[in-house]
Amino acid sequence: QVPTLLDVNKSFALPTDLQIVLCQELYLKHLLQLPIFRKMLSVRHPETGELCTILEDRCAVPSQEVFAAGAEAHFAVCMMSGKMMYNSILLMEPVQVGLGDWLSEQVMWGAWSRCGSLTTTSTCRWLEMSGKSFRELFQRHG
Repeated sequence: QVPTLLDVNKSFALPTDLQIVLCQELYLKHLLQLPIFRKMLSVRHPETGELCTILEDRCAVPSQEVFAAGAEAHFAVCMMSGKMMYNSILLMEPVQVGLGDWLSEQVMWGAWSRCGSLTTTSTCRWLEMSGKSFRELFQRHG
């Protein structure tokens, strides 16, 4: 299994400033896939560094369910590597999800229920961003 930033921090108890720099180095290119982050990061908002503190780095092997249809969404998903399959009764056929794709980003703005299921089809790595933590971060910074 690939070590995550959380694994590194647990092993070495990195100072917060170093955690943020490492997080930005590892995850910034993935965040930039969404226009809101491109805009925010281009004007150096104060919450830019804190944004890294609300990300979780996840890994899974093929055939693992990431989320199920109808479940309350608590996090948005950003693909970093591998492939997943998104399946919904609202779609004619399943959709393959890969590098740079975001799912369920609606949870960043408010309550959201999953409209489909997401399952890994290969070994995958993705970021999860807590919707609640994202909203709290932006409320603190107005």
